[in-house]
Amino acid sequence: MNYIRERGGVVNKNIVDNKVPTDEQLNKFAAETVDNLKKLMKDAPDQVKSKIMLPWAPQWDFQRNRPGGSEEHKLTPEKMLDTLKRVKDALAAPVAKAGGPPGGARKGGGKGKERAEGGEQKEEEEKRIPIYTGPTSVDTIAIESNCIGRIVGPKGTTMKMIQDNSDCKVDINDDLVTVTGPEDGIPIAIQAIKELCEKGFCGLSYGADFQEQAMNIHPIYFSELIGKEGKVIRAIKDVLKVELSIPKTPPNAKIREMTKKLKVGFAGKKPDVEKAKEVVSDILMYGHHEITHPGVAHSSCAVEPHQTRFIIGKGGSEMKHIQNSYRVKVSIPNEHSVNQDLLVVGEPKNVEHAIKYIENAIIAAEERAASGGRGRDGGGGGGEDYWGEEEQAEPWMSQYMYKRK
Repeated sequence: MNYIRERGGVVNKNIVDNKVPTDEQLNKFAAETVDNLKKLMKDAPDQVKSKIMLPWAPQWDFQRNRPGGSEEHKLTPEKMLDTLKRVKDALAAPVAKAGGPPGGARKGGGKGKERAEGGEQKEEEEKRIPIYTGPTSVDTIAIESNCIGRIVGPKGTTMKMIQDNSDCKVDINDDLVTVTGPEDGIPIAIQAIKELCEKGFCGLSYGADFQEQAMNIHPIYFSELIGKEGKVIRAIKDVLKVELSIPKTPPNAKIREMTKKLKVGFAGKKPDVEKAKEVVSDILMYGHHEITHPGVAHSSCAVEPHQTRFIIGKGGSEMKHIQNSYRVKVSIPNEHSVNQDLLVVGEPKNVEHAIKYIENAIIAAEERAASGGRGRDGGGGGGEDYWGEEEQAEPWMSQYMYKRK
């Protein structure tokens, strides 16, 4: 509050003194203000963060700390002062407390209790002070019918969140959404609806610490990130509360022949996004992470290119034998692999036994080769091109992947 008052005083004095700043000066002042506010509200509850963040729209993009981008909503000293005033007023507003009468005692129960609680909730809603108070206006946005569920959300929670944070009323009629409310709150609602339709989520629901990041990942890892029936991607989303967007690969594409990495997107609160990237990095490097593969271990060993045929065997027979006998997954590195060592993943004891078997098999094969003998694959190396079955995107994976534009 003190900082807001201080910055507001500076702006007000300059207006009174008729000092007109350049766009560069005003934008620098706004950027410094927002940067300091972000530091001050770092550990604040989400409801406080929202009070500080939302009044800046649409003149200033608080999340990215840069101008809003619209000439119509260009920042001016007067708009800056108004924004600071609305932040101050929002912070000064009393916070309605949940619960019963003073002392915590309630007489009666059943329907009487429900009526009392309903009355308290209604009273709290009535006490809510609007964030946006501009002239009433109306805007519309066309949507696909399959996006209605995203906008409404479970039991209407998403729509209520949009309305509460924009002070607007949202009406859906088939493929048209009508937003009615203060003209300075409408862009907040419209942006949230656009993001829900395009991405399936919106930054508004994550508060001021929302971030979107990406990692360039080769498609050979997409099936690993999704997991059987979506188990891996669901664990990342549910535990870390982030959105993970995996691009769809072209139908019938030979994944291993693709040379280009694709962007896998992360969205959520900054600490959660960073943790999700750490989880994905571990899966790429080690084949598992405790969040997605609890109780799983890995071990690796360096192999020379010519030694891979000893592990693969004729038509992949040796590889299948190792994986089936020890109940592990064996990954042999190729040009797209993040980890260039041979990797074995599974339960700790199984991994230990499988690695020991592989090391002994390589030693024995090298000795046979040195003595002119023939290995299990006939000494030919016909298995060198065997990579196992290529993991194409199955139908059940499509719900976890987005189509690249």
